[in-house]
Amino acid sequence: MTSESPEDTQPLPLLPTITPGTRLDQILRDSLRALAERGDEQTADISQEILAGRSGIGSLFDSAGFRALDSNTARALGDAWAALTPDQEELLRRRMEEGDS
Repeated sequence: MTSESPEDTQPLPLLPTITPGTRLDQILRDSLRALAERGDEQTADISQEILAGRSGIGSLFDSAGFRALDSNTARALGDAWAALTPDQEELLRRRMEEGDS
């Protein structure tokens, strides 16, 4: 019986619209790692759970610790993302994956 190393396994998608291994996926993972290293204990724990595939990213937006980092920015980002139409979300995803700003 052989076991796979973490490098051999494909990471789970963080969001259903972001393909693992793309530029956008890497930016999101790097951001979650930064939160895990520099956030308060709750934010760090949630970030690690998301990276490990045991929790969804929505749990981060719902956490008091994340909101405390910058409640206005977090709220605006969550609201803006939630307000996207499916077409806008797809266009944004494609642009981010292609590296367009």
